[in-house]
This record gives sequence, structure tokens and C-alpha cells, in this order.
Amino acid sequence: MSKKRQKRSYKAWKKPDPTEKKPDIQIVPSSPNAKVSRIIDRDQREFAARPGMDWFVRPYVPGEFAEIASSGDMDLSVITHTLVKRMGPGSEQMRMPMTEEMAQSWVDLQRRMEEVLSNISGRRNETPDTNSSPEGTRQSTSLF
Repeated sequence: MSKKRQKRSYKAWKKPDPTEKKPDIQIVPSSPNAKVSRIIDRDQREFAARPGMDWFVRPYVPGEFAEIASSGDMDLSVITHTLVKRMGPGSEQMRMPMTEEMAQSWVDLQRRMEEVLSNISGRRNETPDTNSSPEGTRQSTSLF
């Protein structure tokens, strides 16, 4: 017995009509139960608990950047952390995926900034040195 091959059917190519209306893209807010909405709410609570904080680094939540993964712009297999930055006085925030090395750099930068600020505030609280000036006034040393 021989098998009979089916013929392929081809659709004729049709040039798109520029006057044809395309469906409008509608932006629909995500439901409150969506994973990303829960992540954003948790980040907002973190900022609310620490009003002086402008940013923090937290562990990456799988699926958090699904829109980036679907676009193919970034390989999310190397992402381990997320930088969350406050963008203004309200609840606006920016989330940025980070590798382990990037996250460590941000944390190290924060430590260095805190050390510098504590050194500056420590110098301001020093007692005046009255022996170094003949008039008994404090001589200031500039950091810059």
C-alpha cells in the first residue's frame, strides 16, 4: 500500500490595507490579586515603614519581570535581586532587575556613603581646638 500525499494549500498573500482600522490597545490595571501588584504593595509598605529610605535591594521574585522576559530584552536567568527606588513623595517606585554583582555594588555603595556621612557628622561634633590658634578660635578644615 502506498500512502497518498496531501497537497498543501497556500493562502494568497494580501498587502495590508493602510486605511483598515486596527484594534486599539487598552491598558487594563492588573487585579489586586496579581503577583506583581502584591510585590508592589509589599515594597510600598517597606517605604512606609522607613520614610527616610529612598531605595533598597531585595531578593528577586520569579515572575516579577515577566514583561521583560517576554520581550526578549534581558536574560532573567542571571537575575538574583531587585533594586526598588522611590520616585517622588507618593507611592511611585521603580523596580530594576539586578545580578548578584550589581546588588553587592549597591549595598557596598550604601555602606561607604554611611561611613562618609558618619565621619562628617563626627567632625562637626568635635570640641574646638583652642591651642592651635593664638586668638583661641577654632580653625576649620575643609573636606573639599
